[in-house]
Amino acid sequence: MSLEDYARYSWDRRRGGWKGLNYLIDLGICKDVHEYFQMFDEIGHPQAEFPLVEEVVNCVHQASGVVVLAHPGANFYNGVDIERLDLLVEMGVGGLECFSFHHDEATTRCFLQYCHSRNLLVTGGSDCHGGFAGRAIGVPPVFAEDLRLGELEGSVLS
Repeated sequence: MSLEDYARYSWDRRRGGWKGLNYLIDLGICKDVHEYFQMFDEIGHPQAEFPLVEEVVNCVHQASGVVVLAHPGANFYNGVDIERLDLLVEMGVGGLECFSFHHDEATTRCFLQYCHSRNLLVTGGSDCHGGFAGRAIGVPPVFAEDLRLGELEGSVLS
């Protein structure tokens, strides 16, 4: 393993993931994304730094985009509650990914009601990310009539 080998390394991007992850998997150093992150937990690593919500919202709005919170019911959000969602909407979040692999039916209904009562966009997706994540395209099934895309609808569904 060397920096030169890593620089020359290429992989089938349909596998999902990123270069470093796939490189270590192909070398047999880890077998999946969970082992990849476990290695870093064992040796310690600096906490990832992310921009503030306000900065991201501002950047997306400047690009004439709409900020949609992906799979808000996923466990790594530590339970997004209505109070926190209200704060995010106040900051400029314009929609929620209501239909998600990470949500059960009750969670989906809760987020749909939340979006409809606040006139927010409703999106959905599989969160597939390729084969490494263990999720499949089309799960959950999402149909155009389930979505609420506002001004984006003509661009997305045409």
